[in-house]
Amino acid sequence: MMRRNSKLITIGMGIFVIALCGLFIFTIAWGSPSDPGNVNIRGQTYYAVSFGRFENLADANKEADKIIVRGGAGYVVKDKGYNVLSSLYTNRADADSVVKYLKQSNYNTAVYEIKIPDIYLKTEFDYTKVLSELFSPLSKLCDLYYKIDDGEITVHASISTINKMINNLYISAADFEKQGLDSVKDIRIKAEYRVVINSLENLQNLFSLDDLSLRIKQTQFKILYGIIDLYNEIND
Repeated sequence: MMRRNSKLITIGMGIFVIALCGLFIFTIAWGSPSDPGNVNIRGQTYYAVSFGRFENLADANKEADKIIVRGGAGYVVKDKGYNVLSSLYTNRADADSVVKYLKQSNYNTAVYEIKIPDIYLKTEFDYTKVLSELFSPLSKLCDLYYKIDDGEITVHASISTINKMINNLYISAADFEKQGLDSVKDIRIKAEYRVVINSLENLQNLFSLDDLSLRIKQTQFKILYGIIDLYNEIND
């Protein structure tokens, strides 16, 4: 009985030590949640369907024009050449599925990863919520253009969904404004809110589902890369 208890104590101590080490490593990597003045936000990854990487911009733009005609975003990104992106996804499985389908139709496509950097801010104010709200339209727009492309939603219902996104962003922006913060990073964040809201408002005047689907895909990339620029500018 004593031997069995001894084994249990040994196992328990081992688990405790492992947990303690894990907490120590996490604290080093991300900072203690209770430490005032440190805000750490883990980055994330989005996935796009790429129709190729081109050496020069002219060729990339030609391919982009072809994709736009077929209803894709035709968004050109400079990254070791010029990548032509068609649609954005919040998870890898969806992007892989689309690429597989397109390859079966003899399109030379691949999954292109878009990584949002980790962000570290030396500040007393917790920016986690105000920054995460900027990302919220991306997944909602994905769901919306899925429904549009599948014929599951009307133009009126689509615009209504977009209006809700805009209203939520206005509320978040107003709540942030009430904090009375006016540092360079605060002004930059407020400006990005205005950009995202304006991008969504530009979708309100479209009356064709095909046009709306196309512009949604283009707007997603505009919002995403705008936020990446924001993160790179305000990261401490």
